[in-house]
Amino acid sequence: TSENFSSYEKLRTQAIRMYARDGQNDEELMRSYIRLFSDLFINNGVHRFCEEMTCAGHVVYLYNFEYYPSSLGLLGWWFPFLAATHCTELPYLFGKGIIHSFSPNASDLEMLDRFTTFFTNFAKYGNPNGVAEELWRPLEVSHTWSYLNINKTCRMMDDFHDRRAAFWNTLTPDLRTD
Repeated sequence: TSENFSSYEKLRTQAIRMYARDGQNDEELMRSYIRLFSDLFINNGVHRFCEEMTCAGHVVYLYNFEYYPSSLGLLGWWFPFLAATHCTELPYLFGKGIIHSFSPNASDLEMLDRFTTFFTNFAKYGNPNGVAEELWRPLEVSHTWSYLNINKTCRMMDDFHDRRAAFWNTLTPDLRTD
């Protein structure tokens, strides 16, 4: 509102441009809404916490789990489209479905092995790569946007969620712990 932000109309336009595009079909529009809600309720906070911990001298490994499971069980019927979502990685960490049964296929078993190896290595060595591989790099104070994209092929990427959190952080500077 104008009481809090003198340029609120400009900010609203910027926010809309980050998520919506002219001519989007229903599925694309739904994905835009989900990106917005994911950013507001999860992604922005995750990035802010990782950035603050990195700047405080902690070693932080950030990831985004994009592997889509072979089956989401009954949840697959509820979702407006099928894709990886929040908590999709939990069966690949625990080997069990949290809400539905987990019946992994061969590809799922490979992901389960890879994902649990990351966590086991982190517990053993303080590094998810273990001792032989150097795939997953920790965040650096000068670059807190890099992350491991976890999918059938895992790779380091820049610009966690297209750096949308940077926009939202300009609106909530009072939440920073600097």
